[in-house]
Amino acid sequence: MSQSTLELYVPELHCSGCVKRLEKALIVPADTRVLCDPIKHRVSILTTGTPQSTAYWTRALTDSGFSAYPITVDHQQRRLEQKYYLKRLFVCTIGMMQAMMFTITIYLQTDMPWAWQRSFHWFSLLITTPVLLYGGFPFLHSAWNALKHRQVNMDVPVALAMWIAYLYSVWALFTGGGVLYFDSICMFLLFLTLGRYAEWKTRFKAQKATEALWDMVPETAQRLAASGETETVNTAEIQTGDRLLVANGEHFPVDGTIEESTAWVNESLLTGEATPIKKEMGDTAFAGSVNVGNPTICRATHTKDDTKLGQIQHVLLQAQHNKPRLVQLTDRIASYFVLGLLCFATFIGLLWLFIDSTQVIPIVVSVLIVTCPCALSLATPTALAAIMARLAHQGIVISRSDAIEKMTRVTHFFFDKTGTLTSGNFSITHCHTFHIAFDASMCFHIARALEHSSTHPLAKAFKANQPFSASAPSQNAHHTSIVDQHAEAVKYLPGIGLSGRINDSTYWLGAPDRLSETLSLPPCPVSMENTHGQSLLALCTQTEWLAIFTLTDQIRPEAAQVIQHLQHAHQLILLSGDHDDSVTNVARAVGITHYHSRCLPEEKVAIIAAAQSNSNQGLTVMVGDGANDGPVLAQADVGVAMGEGTALARASADIILLNPSLTHLLTIQEAALDTKKIITQNLAWALLYNGMALPFAAMGWVPAWLAAIGMSCSSLLVVLNSMTLLRTPARAKQHAAGTA
Repeated sequence: MSQSTLELYVPELHCSGCVKRLEKALIVPADTRVLCDPIKHRVSILTTGTPQSTAYWTRALTDSGFSAYPITVDHQQRRLEQKYYLKRLFVCTIGMMQAMMFTITIYLQTDMPWAWQRSFHWFSLLITTPVLLYGGFPFLHSAWNALKHRQVNMDVPVALAMWIAYLYSVWALFTGGGVLYFDSICMFLLFLTLGRYAEWKTRFKAQKATEALWDMVPETAQRLAASGETETVNTAEIQTGDRLLVANGEHFPVDGTIEESTAWVNESLLTGEATPIKKEMGDTAFAGSVNVGNPTICRATHTKDDTKLGQIQHVLLQAQHNKPRLVQLTDRIASYFVLGLLCFATFIGLLWLFIDSTQVIPIVVSVLIVTCPCALSLATPTALAAIMARLAHQGIVISRSDAIEKMTRVTHFFFDKTGTLTSGNFSITHCHTFHIAFDASMCFHIARALEHSSTHPLAKAFKANQPFSASAPSQNAHHTSIVDQHAEAVKYLPGIGLSGRINDSTYWLGAPDRLSETLSLPPCPVSMENTHGQSLLALCTQTEWLAIFTLTDQIRPEAAQVIQHLQHAHQLILLSGDHDDSVTNVARAVGITHYHSRCLPEEKVAIIAAAQSNSNQGLTVMVGDGANDGPVLAQADVGVAMGEGTALARASADIILLNPSLTHLLTIQEAALDTKKIITQNLAWALLYNGMALPFAAMGWVPAWLAAIGMSCSSLLVVLNSMTLLRTPARAKQHAAGTA
């Protein structure tokens, strides 16, 4: 069943409390799922049924207390939001300066006439009122919406503190008794708005780092008309089948196949690899990659969100919506903390009512402000957003954010062989034929027809031109009709191979020993022993062998070094469906001592499940090529798919390596450790700050203006600390250089 996705920009979505309030207030049909991202201020609506219009969901969100805008005006709305921040900062700054001027004058002029003092106090009220209503509107509005839906968020204690201080000051002004807090309110709003603006700018930086991938797609492209003339069109208007001209230095606007001449393309945006790649006619160039050679013509094959880049963005979006266990825990703590804070502030107010009633208002205000758990809620999601943005620029897509946390607890690495430890670029070195009517050339074309739609690395060897010397092809009509034909009714047999119909005849292509067992054929005519690490692929009918293809593959140059690095702290196991001799050769070459050959997919799953059942062991990682490892990638605690494009569609993978280099495993592990360190620092600071600030505020040692500074700086410190993860460390750059 197809799924439609609608994204909306919701500027008032700030924290986990806002998310909880939105999810509780919004009425969602059974076939619809709502995902909220407070870091990006985004709400994604996923529908498997009939999708509702943008206007419907915009109105529904507005009724729930949140302003919503179509994602197409996202950038425009952000500019307006920044403009509003600056306006509020200006009003708060002018108001604070004026209120402080009146207050300082009264403090310094002890012999000031009473009438002048009253006038200055009234002027302070006139100045503070618009500052509170305009500068504090975002906090007051957010708190009111939360209370209206019988919920509390982090703006509730802030709004209560401001209103209590303001109303008490107005009461004191009219009655002539008590302390006035007009200057403190203005100062509080200035620091609070300044802190929120700095936090917004820092979040915006993290968001831009993630969205920078899509920013590399040009807004316009040169489309070739039927007459051969070029026309400039919007990239969104390009349709599948359009012919596009991409000049030197320009970015490809969509995915397309090269149609004329050879192209040199820089795909560093997708893979992190800056070395240009040679693209021949028929090869695919991806949206966002740069043409660094001569002008070339390509035909659009995938547009908009269907491009490889669009799929990456979708995977990143899903990952950011997925809440890891640690985020869920901190969200729960923060939600209960706000309620507990309100109860504690009430208790402290009642206590001070008996100790010193004149201190009740300033102490309650300070308690409400200083302990707002904004920093606690920001500690984990900001760090995860930053590290996912950094890894995306290195060609590593995190499809489930909890994979980052799990990578720090891994003890077992399981590896597939073909396309993982080896490059997966097979070449056919020989073809043994066993039937007089089927020569090598004919058998090759039959196998090619069967493998046409397969994504397995072995299929690539048959999609190229005939790569081995064979006798002259037969001239019979049967052979001629098979050339460049596609098989029908193709069936994939996991761990065995595939079958299909060509000209009313059924053929099988797969592992010789597995085919022999499945079809009850006589023993394979070619020995499976002493193949010197080569792979064998058999072609047969249901009753007889037709040919055996010998294929060679190269071990990845970085494999041995990566294995050596990982085996110091992990147990490494090789799982392969290939025969014993081939698996043994690869395992010995890279330094893996534990390996299993001739494994069916269900056998691989069972081996990993057995490792997971041991409670004394940590978590497991499965590294596969993404072509046929879906079940085992899903079984492992963390599934890593090595793939250039097909792996993007593998929902079973937690991590996808766009640049299929094993050194990225080291990069991911180091990134996971860095993230754990930053999250630990953030949580420690947030808890330490709230734990230390609360008793000082309760004892009356923290004035309201200082409480505002402390709360704002605490949140900002957490966000800035998380943003350090955006910087690629030197060791990660060394890993990347090692893959070049």
